[in-house]
Amino acid sequence: MKPIIKYFLITCAVVLGAIFALAGFLWWSFDHVSVQKSSGPTSRAKASSHVPFALPESAHDVEYSIEAGGLQYYACFVRFVAPSADCRAAAEAIFADRAKTYQNSVVPKFGSASHPSQAELQQYPGWFRVDQITNGVETDAGGNWGPHIWIDEDRGIFYYFMTD
Repeated sequence: MKPIIKYFLITCAVVLGAIFALAGFLWWSFDHVSVQKSSGPTSRAKASSHVPFALPESAHDVEYSIEAGGLQYYACFVRFVAPSADCRAAAEAIFADRAKTYQNSVVPKFGSASHPSQAELQQYPGWFRVDQITNGVETDAGGNWGPHIWIDEDRGIFYYFMTD
């Protein structure tokens, strides 16, 4: 076999192998979804290893759902019950920790709680009922990869949502 044909065939095999490897990686990264979620309200101790922030000592009835799909998808929902002051302190700690990691991050102020649209609510887990807040506050970091937090001050319920 002539050397030029031999090198051409080897180059084609390498390029095709790289294309198949890249296609396999892309298929896996877009199709592979991992899900961690509670099967109902659980204890602080059981939820702590799954939730991406420190839960207050007083937290109970914790529920969470964390989905990650390859390179393009992440959604995290956390809900717990605790005294309102502990809920607010947890939110402040989350944003303070975020400010340490991201230089341009600020600790946002709390404002009156608003309710997401019905379309948004349909995308939330059934237990993530921020629409039932009558007296509460909310705050968010704005933009992607920033937490959005609601606190139901009457019932002492903390809601955390973050997505990419």
